[in-house]
Amino acid sequence: MSERVTFVGSCQASALAAAYNTFVARHSSARASFIDARGLSEAHRPELQDVDVVCVQLGDISSLPDPSITPARIILFPYVNGLFLWPNATSEHIHYFRTPMHRYSAFGPEYGDAFLNDMIRAGTAPTEASEAYVNLNIAQQKNVPRLMELCLSLQELRDEKSNIEIAPYIREKLGEQQLFTTRGHLCGPLFARLALQVFDRIGISPSVLDSIADSLSKSMFFGPHDLPVHPSVAAVLGLPYGASDYLYHINYGRYNFSRFAEQYVAGQYNLGLYEGLELIKSDPSRAIGRLREGLTGCPGSVEGEAALAVLLAASGAPEEVHSLLKSIGDAEPYHPDLRHGLRQLRHSFGV
Repeated sequence: MSERVTFVGSCQASALAAAYNTFVARHSSARASFIDARGLSEAHRPELQDVDVVCVQLGDISSLPDPSITPARIILFPYVNGLFLWPNATSEHIHYFRTPMHRYSAFGPEYGDAFLNDMIRAGTAPTEASEAYVNLNIAQQKNVPRLMELCLSLQELRDEKSNIEIAPYIREKLGEQQLFTTRGHLCGPLFARLALQVFDRIGISPSVLDSIADSLSKSMFFGPHDLPVHPSVAAVLGLPYGASDYLYHINYGRYNFSRFAEQYVAGQYNLGLYEGLELIKSDPSRAIGRLREGLTGCPGSVEGEAALAVLLAASGAPEEVHSLLKSIGDAEPYHPDLRHGLRQLRHSFGV
C-alpha cells in the first residue's frame, strides 16, 4: 500500500494526516499531506492532481469537491462536533493572546467563550466574572439536552453522507469517558474511532489497522489543552468528569472551571512555562530557569516537569530528575520530543 493521500479540512483533517504519517506510513513508502479547506484555492491544483486519494472533510454546509480539480479517488469523512458541551464557545477570546515568541497561543480560537467575552467588555473584575459564571445554570439557559440532540442529529447526517459512524459512539461513550477537549478537538479514543474508519476507506489493511488501534486511542494530535466544561453542563449530561473541583489541562497547568474563567477574563497565563518550552532547543540553560519559575506558580504541569527533567538530565542533576519523574508518574506530555525523552529517562532511572 503506497497511495499518496491528501487530507482537506480543518484541524481534524490535519490530525488525520499527522496520524497517517506517524502510524500508517511506517508500513509503506507513502506519506500524507494536509490542505486547510479555508485556504483551498487554484494554487493547490498541482498537488491535488498528483495524489491518489483526497480525503475531504464534510461539514454541515460543505459542498462536494469539484471532480475536475483532481483525478484522485475522493473519500468523505465527517466533521466531528462537540459544541453541545460548550454552548458559549461561539466566538474566540476578545483578545488573541500570543506568547512573546509568537509560537503558541495562550487562548486560541478553539478556547473562546461568549459569556466571558461579555464580562471583559463590561469591565467585570475577573473574580466577580468567574463567580457569576459558575453560579449561572448555563445548561438550563441554553437547553443543553436539546442542543446535544440537535448536534448529534447533524452528526448523524454527516456520518450518513460519508459512510462513517461517529454519532453512535458519542452517544454510547459520553457518560463513560472524556471524548472532546474542545468543540473540535478530539480525545484519543474518539479520534481513533474516526481515523480507523477513514484509513479503512483509504484501503489500509485490517492487520495494519489492528496494529495501530491502541496507539491511535492514546494519541494526542490536538494539543495539551482543555476547554473546561461548565459544571452545570457536566451534571445535566452525566459526564464522568467536570465537577466544580475537577482539574483540566489549561495553558500547561491544571485548573478547575472557576480558575479558568478567572484567568480568561484577566488574560492571565503562565509566561514562564510558555517561554521555557519555547527555549528548550535554542537556549537550554535559560529554558531551565524559566521552567523553574513557571512551575513555582503551576506545580504539577506535566509538560513543564517533563521538559525540566529532560534538560536537567542532560546537565547532570540526577536527584532532581528522579524527583520530577516521581511527580509526573504515568502522565504523558503532549510534545513528541518530550514524550520520547521522558520514556528514556524512566527506563534509565527505573521509574
